[in-house]
Amino acid sequence: MAADKRVWAALLLTPLLLIGADKPDLLAVYFPGLDIAQHALLDTGSATSASAMAARLDALRDYYRFLDALLKDALQPAEDEWVLVVTEPGRLTGNVYGLAGVAGRGATPHRIDAQAVDLAPTILYALGVPVARDLAGTPLTALFTPEFVSRFPVRYVPGYGARSLRPSARQGQPLDQEMIDRLRSLGYVR
Repeated sequence: MAADKRVWAALLLTPLLLIGADKPDLLAVYFPGLDIAQHALLDTGSATSASAMAARLDALRDYYRFLDALLKDALQPAEDEWVLVVTEPGRLTGNVYGLAGVAGRGATPHRIDAQAVDLAPTILYALGVPVARDLAGTPLTALFTPEFVSRFPVRYVPGYGARSLRPSARQGQPLDQEMIDRLRSLGYVR
């Protein structure tokens, strides 16, 4: 098990470690393991005994502890950085809320309920980019201190204009049955 965790650690943190001194304005890293683990462990599709469900919940708690230990140092922002952490229950339909929290200078030390549509405007605001009024969602300014929001108020533009890229003709091949089965096992295809 320890070797598996080291492999996962290397895979998950490689994008963060490769950046070095030339850091981009935005680095987004998706950690799919938790989403996949939750879906695999809790979506039984049939009746499950209490002891089997307890074992699955223990495995999920272990994975949470693993991720927490793995990301503890990576989530400490440098002096000129922010780290935005977003969680979302995944694979649920309807009006679903996740949690968002930010760390760094000018950030508030709490988490708030967040909808996915609020993330793009929030990231744009944090980067200093004016937010288009035609975007769904609004910047989550509650993640930032009142002093920061006062010093850097949200700026808006009517929109970003029409898309300039024309869709290209599709050249891919249809998915084979093996790929469809893999996507189904991960919960992406029903």
